[in-house]
Amino acid sequence: MQLRRGWSREVVAFAIAAASGACAESDDVGAVESAVTATFQTGVDEYVGTLDGEISNRGGPNGSTDMDSPTARIMRSKHPANEYAALVKFTNLSLPPGAIVTSAALTLTFDDDLGGHSVRGYYVSRGWNGSHVGWGLRDTGMWWNTPGAKGMGTDVIAAPAFVDADWSGAGTVRRTYALDVEKVQKWIDDPSTNRGVLLSNNVQPSNGSLRMHTAESVASENRPQLTIQYTVSDGAVITLAASAHPRIWMDAQVLQRMRDRAMAADARWVALRAVCNSYLPGVVRAPNPVKCQDSCSGSTICCGFQGESYYPALLNLGLCYQIGRRLTPADPSTTAWAQKGAAVLAQMVTFTNY
Repeated sequence: MQLRRGWSREVVAFAIAAASGACAESDDVGAVESAVTATFQTGVDEYVGTLDGEISNRGGPNGSTDMDSPTARIMRSKHPANEYAALVKFTNLSLPPGAIVTSAALTLTFDDDLGGHSVRGYYVSRGWNGSHVGWGLRDTGMWWNTPGAKGMGTDVIAAPAFVDADWSGAGTVRRTYALDVEKVQKWIDDPSTNRGVLLSNNVQPSNGSLRMHTAESVASENRPQLTIQYTVSDGAVITLAASAHPRIWMDAQVLQRMRDRAMAADARWVALRAVCNSYLPGVVRAPNPVKCQDSCSGSTICCGFQGESYYPALLNLGLCYQIGRRLTPADPSTTAWAQKGAAVLAQMVTFTNY
């Protein structure tokens, strides 16, 4: 771990112990491995990498394509016999070096005005160009093996990534589908393998349709979202002086006094708790690898000038955790504070450009 100028080793060790709940009594704090959640959704935290839209067999060999509308149809109609499928791909997936994906999920919002659908999601095997893709072509002069990217084992991986037949015509609904961890890990390690997901509808309703909200949806919360949970480890060991203790600012007596104040709803605890809870719905923004000098507000935690904005958030969360876990019963946000503190640490260790 490389430390920002002005951050003593003791301070970082305290933060590690506070955020993780470690009760280290030795002089070494081991390698840090923290669970982190990253979300990718167009228009949220400056992400703009979603490619999505619909392809259809209407209008000739290459059919019709719409990559600009706020919704994409996923349907098969009887009269006339038209088919529509949706493509979704998240580009520019940036995680810290050495990140190990532990889970991944795709969240989509649909307009279901009929019900009775059977949606299947497939990992796309062949590359496609959003400017030229269609029912027949996947790029200029390059054809799908089977029109509509239906080639099982050629255009798409034969085994569906997910199947969803639970549709009741309830209107606007949001669904989250678990993705294969190894597949998403490959997307991170080798972006050329990231060809996204194809969604098709295997039933033929007499009327009505299923529409997926795209990255062009006016409401940002309805746009496709990819959520990745991962761990990172910096492999470093921080060695403290023999007389140092990770909790250099407080001992058991001080923590007990703070716990007693919290149990009595002391105004200072109420204010600190509110600050810690304000971080929970937001994201921990990764540092800019070239120059860390951003700013943020609200629930977002960012690097700031040379990492200085990470510092107060981490200490607040660590202190909330250490007090909250000592309450009877423990504060309901205790685990969330620890996880958010670990997420801050995970980004701090990636910032090395001073």
